[in-house]
Amino acid sequence: MSIEMLMDRLLRSARNLLCGLRMRISSHMPLPPMRGGREHLGNKWVHFTFKALALAASVSTASAYSQDGEQITGASGNVFIRYGDILVPSEYPYDGRSVYSGTPWPSGQVFVEFHGSVSPELRLNVLQYLEAMSVASSLQIVESTTAANRILVQKVSGSGVCGSSSVGMVGGVQDLLLDCTGARTVRHEFGHAVGLRHEQTRPDRNAYIGVVDVNGTAENCPGTWQANFGTGGTSNTPYDFASIMHYSHSSSLPCGSTNLVVRLDALVAQPAGPPSGSGSECVTPVGCENLMGASTNYSLRDAYGLALRYGYRVTHSVVGRGGGNVSFSGAPSSCGTNCRIYGLGASVVVTAVPDADSMATIAGACTGRTSCTFTMDSNKTLSIRFTKRTAVHALVAYMASSDLIFTNGFE
Repeated sequence: MSIEMLMDRLLRSARNLLCGLRMRISSHMPLPPMRGGREHLGNKWVHFTFKALALAASVSTASAYSQDGEQITGASGNVFIRYGDILVPSEYPYDGRSVYSGTPWPSGQVFVEFHGSVSPELRLNVLQYLEAMSVASSLQIVESTTAANRILVQKVSGSGVCGSSSVGMVGGVQDLLLDCTGARTVRHEFGHAVGLRHEQTRPDRNAYIGVVDVNGTAENCPGTWQANFGTGGTSNTPYDFASIMHYSHSSSLPCGSTNLVVRLDALVAQPAGPPSGSGSECVTPVGCENLMGASTNYSLRDAYGLALRYGYRVTHSVVGRGGGNVSFSGAPSSCGTNCRIYGLGASVVVTAVPDADSMATIAGACTGRTSCTFTMDSNKTLSIRFTKRTAVHALVAYMASSDLIFTNGFE
């Protein structure tokens, strides 16, 4: 075993011991005092009060706050440590890396269950807000109360943050908490749930923003700082001030008996880079500061990043009274019946082989008689028609100098 691995194991053991000690002590301690703070949402300062989540039917809070991070138990029964809006399973206390290791959802299917605390109206709003995610990539939001891996959405109040989620698929039932219920919060937290991290935590962020610890509490809040303002992981798109995952110019997060107050100063304009049109979101540092934290939908680069991570889906339908077989090139992954997932930019060949008594036509993402090619630059749909040949069709085919006159066939 290397020294690095040994040190990592010792560090994890110490943190687990500390976490257990906190839990044992908490049963003998009163609820913490109420604490005040504020969070910047769009262009408005919203004042709030931090207090235990006992008021929320779906979430319970431990009887004590740690200095850095808050222990909560979700409606799933799972115990998490919350650092800002990031939920980290308590079995592996935050080590500076878990935030960046979100596991993708297999086959692009994100299973979602709504807790009883979610009203019918909020449920419909959440599903509507998440349609943007399904348009941007192969991701499909599927309601399920039985899927082994699923997100349990809960409405809470008095949490001190607008929402919180784990990063990526944790495994089993994972909690996603909504205190605020607007489009930005829902899309931001579900962005975390499918693996997106905070834009301001990119490893190259210092070239684009300055990060100021306004009240000097960062050293007392290492987990909260790292999850929300530290750097790590990798980036496969240019920096994006318009990202829905970007915090605003001024932010305040709970940390023990105080708040972690941070200012983000834009240093440059939006950098050039893919996808097309995304480099002109803001052309001055001041404009970029105003844009940070104001987006209510996934930006062009958010959508591009989702497509890089999850690809696009192509679905097809087969119609007509004829018969035949349909095949696709490459080795796509399945996303359901007549649904395949390809990577962004993949070139796909679809082939329709009709039976001897039929003919084929292809329409949609590409057009052709028995074969055509298209590029996966968005989600695609195809319609393959197998038309039954008739005696009239055979006569016309025999007499015609070009088969173009019966491209559509005869039923």
